[in-house]
Amino acid sequence: MSSYQPPYKVLEGTNQNLSLSTTHAVTSNAFGTSARVIRVATNVDCFMAVGTAPTATTTDPILPAGTIDYFLVEPTDKFSAEAVAGTGVLSVTECSR
Repeated sequence: MSSYQPPYKVLEGTNQNLSLSTTHAVTSNAFGTSARVIRVATNVDCFMAVGTAPTATTTDPILPAGTIDYFLVEPTDKFSAEAVAGTGVLSVTECSR
């Protein structure tokens, strides 16, 4: 009998929350050296971007409200998001394999 192993391990203490509005917000810190994947959860529709100096705009992909998704990243990356309308919160948690 095999035991289930989740695909990613959450790295403790490596969560950043962004307060979203219709102006882009960026994580204050670059991802740690162990981070290869991030878990993103949001309670508002938002545009999103990942990179060394990202600026989310209305031409970027939309992450729908209520979504939890995973993205591959580099340790020097940051995450940027902008609410489609209104305000909300987005959580970015670093993970590793």
